[in-house]
Amino acid sequence: MCVITKGHLREGGAGEDKYFFSRRFCGHATLAHGRHISGFLLMASKSSRQREQARKKRAAALSLNQKQVDKQNATHANREMILVTEASALIAEMREAGFAPPKGLPTQKQFLRYAAFRKARAMARASSLAEGELAVAQAEGGLLSRVYERLDKPGLKDTAFANLVAVAQRSVLEQ
Repeated sequence: MCVITKGHLREGGAGEDKYFFSRRFCGHATLAHGRHISGFLLMASKSSRQREQARKKRAAALSLNQKQVDKQNATHANREMILVTEASALIAEMREAGFAPPKGLPTQKQFLRYAAFRKARAMARASSLAEGELAVAQAEGGLLSRVYERLDKPGLKDTAFANLVAVAQRSVLEQ
């Protein structure tokens, strides 16, 4: 690899671009505008050399701690396996529901349709649970009517009423 520095800059005449001519140093390759072309590296500044040295130090530090590198690689492999497994399960679930083709991968539109289907199904399930809770409350004569009857009794203190309301709310939500 040939390293060309700023000292090799030759400016063209009027209207010509600046080129780094490396022919006499590294064969016939030309680096235009300081870009990386055909295997040559332009070390234009001190900061780029410092970044390169820092990368080499990090690589050396990682090679010293091989146990940590192996652990990170294993963690990464496990994470990839879990993601692939979850994606496969989602696609299988989509196929069972009829939103994905039997072979191949589903499209973005099919994913969006399936997400809307799952959201609608969850909302229907939540509304049926709420209807069930209301049916239980009505079957027992209305839970709120019991709370108000208890509230009308003069011997009930505020703390006891708060406890009663909390128990009533829990019983409605658990059913």
